[in-house]
Amino acid sequence: MKKGILALAMASALLALPVAASGDALRAQGGDDFQISFTLKSRGGEPTALKRFKFSRLDTPCATGPVIQARGRLPFIAVNDRNRFSDSLRRAGRKVRVKGRVSGNLKVVRGTIRVQGRFSPTARNCDSGKVKWVAR
Repeated sequence: MKKGILALAMASALLALPVAASGDALRAQGGDDFQISFTLKSRGGEPTALKRFKFSRLDTPCATGPVIQARGRLPFIAVNDRNRFSDSLRRAGRKVRVKGRVSGNLKVVRGTIRVQGRFSPTARNCDSGKVKWVAR
C-alpha cells in the first residue's frame, strides 16, 4: 500500500521544492493560488521518477457545501520508458489522480491532476475536474 496524504486545507503554505509549477495555466485552471511542487529524478539523461509530489490550494467544488481547497502529496510517481507517468491514491473516501509526461530534454513536465471525494460532513461529492499544469 502506498503512503500518502490527501487532506483539506483552507489556507496553507507550501515549501518550494526543486521544481515548482506555477503560471497562468495553473491559475486559470486550478485557482488563483494553486501550487504543485516535486523533485524530478533522472539517471543517464532519462527521467525515472517524480519524488515528493505535493499540491495545494486546488479549488474543488462540492455538490453539497462550499468550494474547498484541496492539498495532498504522493511520495513517489514512477516515469516509464516513454517519459510518461500516472499514479493515484485513495484515502478515507478521497481520491487523487496525477498523469503526465516529461519532455525529452527534462526541462518541461506537463500533466493533469484530479481530486474527488468527501472532505467533511458538509463537503461531499467534491470534484476538481481534470486540471492541467505545466512545470518549466
